Amino acid sequence: MNTYHESQPLRAPWLYLAAAFTFTVLLWAGWTEGRMLSISFILSSCLVLALFIALSTARLHLNFSEQGIRYRFTPFHLKTHGISWKEVKEARLINYSALMEYGGWGIRYNIFNHTKAFVAKSGSGLLIITSSGKKRLFSIEKPENIVHFLPSSEAFRDKI
Repeated sequence: MNTYHESQPLRAPWLYLAAAFTFTVLLWAGWTEGRMLSISFILSSCLVLALFIALSTARLHLNFSEQGIRYRFTPFHLKTHGISWKEVKEARLINYSALMEYGGWGIRYNIFNHTKAFVAKSGSGLLIITSSGKKRLFSIEKPENIVHFLPSSEAFRDKI
């Protein structure tokens, strides 16, 4: 069986900077106020550290096959989800801005076009509309590698 797999790290450097800045401010405040061993300081530090670890390990995993697409955004998804090509009414390759259209990176929802997005980076994406009307957007590293999996693949070859 013919398959293609992508694993995309979350590419949002300002999120890492924000987490590092928050942790630095937390350490400074705890040190200057002499509360380095207080419960609130320890819990706050653990929360910021857990957030940083989650961001640094976040990856969007996509598997394409003749049956459909399977996806998982670790560590936020506990299990792999899937969409069968039989469920797909429309599939298009698009260019988008994660920040401007979805407010950032990760698992996002655009209330204006009712699209749930799985965004690891800006740029190329696969927009899927199911026969039930659900819209899903997936960031794509190499759109040329997924074209032949998509329904009506001839229509997509001209867009790459």
